Amino acid sequence: MFERFLDELFPETVSASALVRRGAAALASLLASARYDGARLVRCARRQDGAELLFLDVDVPLGQRRPVNDIRTTERIAVLYPGDGRLPMAYVLRDDFPDVPHLNIAHEGEPRSLCLFEMPADEALRIATPYVLLERVRHWLRETAHGRLHGEDQPLDPLFAGSSHTVVLPPDGVREGGILVGFRRSDDDGFPILLERARSGSASSRVGTATFACLSIVTPPLAHGRIRALPRTVADLMGVYEALGVDLRDLLREGLTAWVKDSALAPLLERQCLLLVTTPIERTSGQVEALATKGFFLEAKAGQLGESLGAVARSPEGKFGMVLVGRQHDEGALRTMPVNAVDIRHGFDRALARAASGYAELGNVTKIALVGAGALGSQVALNAARGGIGQWTIIDPDHLLPHNLARHALTAEHVGRPKAEALAEVLVDLLGTAAATSSVADVRDGAAGTGVGEADMVIDASASVPCARWLACTSTHGSPTSSVFLSPSGGDLVVLREAEGRAVRLDHLEMLFYWLLVTEPALHGHLRGGGTIMPSGGCRNPSVQLAQSVVGAHAAHAVRELFDAPAAPAGSMVIWHETKAGDLRVEVPGERFVEVVIGGWTVAVRASVVAGIRSARASAGGLETGGILVGGWDRQQRKAWVVALLDPPPDSEHSPTGFVRGLVGVHRTLEHIETTTAVNLTYVGEWHTHPRGHSSSPSEDDRLLMRWIGDAVAYSDVPPVMVIGGEDGVRLMLETVGCHALLEVPGGGDDEGEGASHGTSGGTPKQGEIR
Repeated sequence: MFERFLDELFPETVSASALVRRGAAALASLLASARYDGARLVRCARRQDGAELLFLDVDVPLGQRRPVNDIRTTERIAVLYPGDGRLPMAYVLRDDFPDVPHLNIAHEGEPRSLCLFEMPADEALRIATPYVLLERVRHWLRETAHGRLHGEDQPLDPLFAGSSHTVVLPPDGVREGGILVGFRRSDDDGFPILLERARSGSASSRVGTATFACLSIVTPPLAHGRIRALPRTVADLMGVYEALGVDLRDLLREGLTAWVKDSALAPLLERQCLLLVTTPIERTSGQVEALATKGFFLEAKAGQLGESLGAVARSPEGKFGMVLVGRQHDEGALRTMPVNAVDIRHGFDRALARAASGYAELGNVTKIALVGAGALGSQVALNAARGGIGQWTIIDPDHLLPHNLARHALTAEHVGRPKAEALAEVLVDLLGTAAATSSVADVRDGAAGTGVGEADMVIDASASVPCARWLACTSTHGSPTSSVFLSPSGGDLVVLREAEGRAVRLDHLEMLFYWLLVTEPALHGHLRGGGTIMPSGGCRNPSVQLAQSVVGAHAAHAVRELFDAPAAPAGSMVIWHETKAGDLRVEVPGERFVEVVIGGWTVAVRASVVAGIRSARASAGGLETGGILVGGWDRQQRKAWVVALLDPPPDSEHSPTGFVRGLVGVHRTLEHIETTTAVNLTYVGEWHTHPRGHSSSPSEDDRLLMRWIGDAVAYSDVPPVMVIGGEDGVRLMLETVGCHALLEVPGGGDDEGEGASHGTSGGTPKQGEIR
């Protein structure tokens, strides 16, 4: 049957030597040579428009395994070359060829072509040489024979395929009884039809302005793998479903009757009709794995379809209305009412976002509180949401101003609006009503803090040290918190990540980050500023000069750092550093701190500082040793951090009964530390050890030293810090020697920080020498 159909379309028989289409001639030449033995040329034909058709007998390498589909060792295939610049097509010609996946759509009685390429036609044309084409045909036949072409991990085939129009479903899909209306955003018929749900209360207005009336029905479940012939008319469409045991007439009649009975929906009868048929697809009996929605575009109005089905009557004035007496359907009208298949595109939702972005395995949706919706924060949120990530609470008190548009995710239509509110609306438009909420407030305000407390994950993008420290030190939320920010010049990205349990807090990571700037030569200039503009015209509120291309790249890095892998057990610091050779990624794991509350202050001492003092005491033998402590202060939080100890200067004096710290190199080292960290790290006090057999309790000399340290930090409005290592451990003193506490390293005693060394106070500290 199929071969005769093609003979009628291609009436002229031609010899292989008379072929003029370049691809057709090349294929015939290959088959005539001794270089290919997987197929044989049977005959050639030509259509009036010049298209050429080659009939081949193709050998299928089935092997010894018994086929699961009726594919034979030799199959008759017709290869069509429609013209130069168009992709050749391969058609199966056996009338009883099995109904299998990956056969392209065709009208009833027409041969079906093999789906050989997953790429666009113009891309496939680049590689579709005669040899590649033949081998793809043989591969298709062999894999289909053994049921491997459509694997268990592939999406289930829809009932229909092929299209002449494109229809975009609402993000929440189709559901039985839902009323959908269609619009185009252009008068051009080539533009897609966008379907919207006509919700109760607003249905009348949307129905009245709709261009298309969409009749959506759901059939009973059907079996997997049925790609059927494309119907030409409504009667053909009903026949296809009738063969599958589905009475499409009753389903259509029921839907149209509901429209005519509802005055708010009655205007739909005057609109051009679009049919949506949703079929639950079963891979195995009783197990529905997917919903396949196919669409059909009618050239008739919905009322005309209803009239042909006997569900709608037409008045003498031509108006559609209810059927008052029994009315039979008009089979003749249904046979002459054309339908055209449409290409169904599912609306963008979280599932599609994850699948398209490679995040399909993410699992449950994470509740995320984003603190700060500025240039970086807005783009991090939007990038992540486009991957289907997060149910967002956006917290920011600021409004969008014109200069923000240079590098913000929001656009000019949002100028003057609260950033949090506008960004949340964008995320809702993208992923649906549950995607985001907003709080136009400072996170430290009570109401805004609620969003943080309920989140599974908190992202600080406020670029505010006080805000980040509030999240680390004051907020009582238990979810891990990350901080993302740019260097003052905008050239570097920093990502600080807490782990589950928050044993290492954001403020600890901040201090470790500052120390990394000191110890890593490539990062010494990290905190240098860049150019600025004054968008307000005065000297207040300067804005950094920074291109969107830079912020966009940083936002992309930030999303990958935050969501592509879990945080390290002790958290981590990652810096994306801009160099002439490209971006350099520096990652350093976090480290625990020992925290004590003493003298009205919370003091956090890095665990390896404690280990370093123990190590220094052991290495000093019977002598005392010591040096400078480096750290930082926050007077609002009443908190101090000790992040490093410096080795004794070379002119220091060591003895069994005392230690006098020298001065050589001290000023240069502290100047380097303060310059590199923008004075976020500085001198905070002194450390020293007591010899063997002596505890860490302060001596009379230590009382004098404490007063000396107090004089040294008096102008900083902070208390002096002294740490002593002795037989009983490491003791911290604050303000006076009478205010002290032993430092217990979490989880490990003397093993904590094993191998840590202390640094040199002369010259620039190097990474690995100072901990």
